[in-house]
Amino acid sequence: MPKIRVNARGQKPTRESAAGSACSGANLTTNRVWTLGNTTLTKNETVWVGGFVMTPNVDYAITHNNTGSQVAFTGIIQDAQRLEALYFT
Repeated sequence: MPKIRVNARGQKPTRESAAGSACSGANLTTNRVWTLGNTTLTKNETVWVGGFVMTPNVDYAITHNNTGSQVAFTGIIQDAQRLEALYFT
């Protein structure tokens, strides 16, 4: 994962990580959802799976919520894969 950056306001992003098993759905299936632990509205996220950066609206879709934003993966997610996200609130 790259060095933590700051936005134009000097804010640092929140970093979350989990195993694929934290997603809804069964191992090795598509459309699994990872719920983030945010407590304020998320924005400007970057998501990695297994060390590879994912493309928004291609590899995943995000629902920005005031709490528990949801990342829905379009591809197969394995329980053992490492998931990481950086986002601003």
